[in-house]
Amino acid sequence: MLTDDIQAFLICHPPGQPNDTHYHHHDEWWVVLRGEIDWYIEGQAAPIHARAGDFVFGPKHLWHHLEPVGHEPSVRIAINARGEFHRYDRPGCKPLG
Repeated sequence: MLTDDIQAFLICHPPGQPNDTHYHHHDEWWVVLRGEIDWYIEGQAAPIHARAGDFVFGPKHLWHHLEPVGHEPSVRIAINARGEFHRYDRPGCKPLG
């Protein structure tokens, strides 16, 4: 989904497969629709554990990555500024692969 200002993506993610560590120039929000996910956000002492129905906020300029946990795929909606993408040009960030 796109508007002039925001974009939203529906993401299905299998358990045990973390995504890359990155950051954004804009805040990002996620709504967990199914499953469980651990979010690792720069500066947090422990991951944020989210379940279906939870809302997670990712502040701009802080790196983050997540890992679905449990036995079923997780499904989430990611919402951020239109045209925003994963950025890797600072310490702590690393693309997969």
